[in-house]
Amino acid sequence: EMPEFPFSDSGKQSALLDAIKSENIELVELLMKHAPDFYIEDKNSNTVFHFASSQSTAAIIELLLKPDFLMKFSGDSTAERKNTREDLLNYDNKDGQCPLELAIKKNYPEIVRNLLDAGADAHRLNSKGKTFLHQAVFRGSTAIVKLLLERDAQTSEKISDLNALMRKAI
Repeated sequence: EMPEFPFSDSGKQSALLDAIKSENIELVELLMKHAPDFYIEDKNSNTVFHFASSQSTAAIIELLLKPDFLMKFSGDSTAERKNTREDLLNYDNKDGQCPLELAIKKNYPEIVRNLLDAGADAHRLNSKGKTFLHQAVFRGSTAIVKLLLERDAQTSEKISDLNALMRKAI
């Protein structure tokens, strides 16, 4: 029996995006098997990975990152022209934020680990010129700081007190 869930009438938004936003793992898995629409964007250029990185459960991002689900699609939007999982994981929305940055801001270490393991770039700067490491330190997330340090995440020379902040966080 199929569960019933309310979906928004949101223009470009797909059922998969709505299922991710509702954090319904069963529905996400069902939709991915039948209509894995990874390349759809909402009006703010958020992809399924942006939404999944902002949710409190790592199970959704783990489903999305299964190799047999991510397939290459062709289309007209900017996101649809991205060919690889790494491209999608490092794709910036209109606010200049990629899925990894969103997971760091929400302080979701398990999601950060999944994204890094799948190819998210820990070495880039955000739209404000800050490193992801700096963001994790600023938020006091020891677990995320450790994950980023394990991957030799970039530090910014502009941040003179980063080392002191890291020592405090760890």
